[in-house]
Amino acid sequence: MKRKISIVLSALLLSAFLWAQNPSKSFPYYYYDKSERSFSDYEYYLNGKNKLIEEDDEHIIKMYKDNDTYYIWVKYKMLKAASEGDIKHTLKVFKDVAANLDKKIDRKQGEDFDICLIFTNYQNELICSAYYSENY
Repeated sequence: MKRKISIVLSALLLSAFLWAQNPSKSFPYYYYDKSERSFSDYEYYLNGKNKLIEEDDEHIIKMYKDNDTYYIWVKYKMLKAASEGDIKHTLKVFKDVAANLDKKIDRKQGEDFDICLIFTNYQNELICSAYYSENY
């Protein structure tokens, strides 16, 4: 009996984990952690002209544009970068920022653009990435 309950609970937790990776109204991102993607998946798009958004003692935030995608790269300068949980919480709390940016880009250009947020540590190792999407 205990074995059946633990199997059911494990299956529920696994399905909840996998379900949480897709966009929802409360978390409108396709989310990828370091086991699913690496920095090299994005490195090609983070070359060339960029716009510095913010730089302080903790991180550097730059924005790059490649065809129809805006890449916002958050590179932590500290030895100990933000945790994946902290980043997920921040993405959830500030989802309106991505929504407003998405709307400004669409109005300004008259086209659809994607927004990808990339978070790395000081050694350019991927912590996680998230594509903003209202397709939920």
